[in-house]
This record gives sequence, structure tokens and C-alpha cells, in this order.
Amino acid sequence: MEQFVDGLGCLGLHAAMKANSKHLRDLFLAKVDPLTAKDLIDLFSPHFAEEGSNRRHNEIRTYAWFRDFLLDVEGGEMQVDESKNLTLQEVLSFASGLEELPPLGFKNQPILDFIHTDRKFPEANTCDVVLRLPIHRSYEEFCNHMCSGILQATEFGMT
Repeated sequence: MEQFVDGLGCLGLHAAMKANSKHLRDLFLAKVDPLTAKDLIDLFSPHFAEEGSNRRHNEIRTYAWFRDFLLDVEGGEMQVDESKNLTLQEVLSFASGLEELPPLGFKNQPILDFIHTDRKFPEANTCDVVLRLPIHRSYEEFCNHMCSGILQATEFGMT
């Protein structure tokens, strides 16, 4: 342990760590707080179409449904089958490839985009952390396709 502390002291890191222990705590200790819907809502920056357009109107409605969807997932209300509910970790994993938020955040701001075609399921680019939400006519339809799309993607890349 002494060698480790001496090594950190060579570059002044030990003193900096002691002086800023509150800020560095999350880097070295596991996060105690569970992932929340608010964490995911705050994580993504929505990209909306031009104000006043029909696309924008549909995107605002879909974004509101996405927020409600995350709250329902957090509350255990997105039941996949009799014994399993969708989790926020599965939503984050679908969008980013990670099951928990990185302590230093993402390199680029995660983006929330919208699909205006007849595609029914959500899509994600885990490299750039872009989550694309499908436009649907009802909240129930939106939730059903979100759950199906997220859960079916868990097998992607598995052998």
C-alpha cells in the first residue's frame, strides 16, 4: 500500500485525490444509487424537427411517451412475461451497450432521434449513443414495440 501511495505522490496525484475526494469518489467506488428514469431522461438530448411542423408535433408526443415509458419501466410496470419486467439497465444497454452510466459520462452527448418511416421498433447506435424512437399512434403501441425491440436486441452479437 505504501508503494502505491508513493507512486501516486510522484505526480502529485495523492495530494490531489485527498483534496478532491468528494469529486473522485464515484471514479473509485461503485455507484450506490440505482439507475433511475430521471437519469435516462437527463442523459439524452432530443433532436426535434423544425418548430411548427407536423414532424415536430409527432416527436414531442413521442418524447413525452418515452419519458412516461421510462417512468413505467422504473415502476416495474413494463411486464415482459409473467415473471419478468423490463429494466432501466436493459434500456440503457440497448441504447449504449452499457448496463450502468460511466462515471465520467459519455465522450459525446447521447442523442434521442425519431424515426418517421413505417419502422415500428426502436433503433440504437451504441458507438455514438444515439437512440432512435419510432413514431406510433398510441402509447400502448409505442410501449409494446419498445419492449419487444429492446428485449429482442439482447441476443444481438451473442453466440
